[in-house]
Amino acid sequence: MMKAAIKLTATAVAANGPIAIERGEYALSLLPPGAKSALAENGVYLVHWHLVNGMWMRVHDVAATAAPAGMAPAK
Repeated sequence: MMKAAIKLTATAVAANGPIAIERGEYALSLLPPGAKSALAENGVYLVHWHLVNGMWMRVHDVAATAAPAGMAPAK
């Protein structure tokens, strides 16, 4: 069984009535079965929230890794 852990840290939240935007940073750690060490990734995220019947509901979210882009495949 793969083990996973994620830490979300909100760095800014802006709300106007029933709509809010949350911006933050994430740190993700994955430990696949049989692996000797965990795979780690970090980056930033943005979440769009709506207040519906007294509950905040996540409508959209997007994340971008801080890792450098991979190399193009050889031709």
